[in-house]
Amino acid sequence: MAGKQHANGSHVFERSRLSSGEAARRSDENYKLISVLYYALQEAETCEHHVQDAERAGDHELVDFFTELRDSQIARAFQARRLILDRLERYGGDEEDDD
Repeated sequence: MAGKQHANGSHVFERSRLSSGEAARRSDENYKLISVLYYALQEAETCEHHVQDAERAGDHELVDFFTELRDSQIARAFQARRLILDRLERYGGDEEDDD
């Protein structure tokens, strides 16, 4: 194992293994957040098309329904974005510290 050696080599190995596990867990969680952000934006875009179609058809009930769905997806996307930014600020480059 490359990197700094302390007097107790097994402690360094165990710490690195746990750090790698933590990094993998964070990476997994971040991937899930990015996925939620992506799909929320995709759904918001789809709902916007449905709003336009309903407007052309003069169906105000569907306009209201799809507008509400679009807005909730946009809110979800902003929430995911905020979580991603907070996590990047909090954890920064910790995931790449494998020395």
